[in-house]
Amino acid sequence: KYIEYNDKNGIIIIQSDHGIHTFNDKDMMNFFNIGIEEVENIRNSTISAIYIPDKYKNNDIKYLNNPLNISRFLVNSYVGKNYEYLE
Repeated sequence: KYIEYNDKNGIIIIQSDHGIHTFNDKDMMNFFNIGIEEVENIRNSTISAIYIPDKYKNNDIKYLNNPLNISRFLVNSYVGKNYEYLE
């Protein structure tokens, strides 16, 4: 809220370089209420939180479900390059 209040045009991105590695398998299954087959997906996934003000949203926002596209989205939107998005 602080950033939104002080800079209405601020873009906020919080991203990790790997998934969750603080739980053992049993604790992860209990915490997320998942089976053992889903543990590796969570363990190896990146964690991303993105806030983009409405005035900067465009059709390319659909590609942000892949964290590898975040830098492509920013460069394409604000620098003017035209990098292809990863599916």
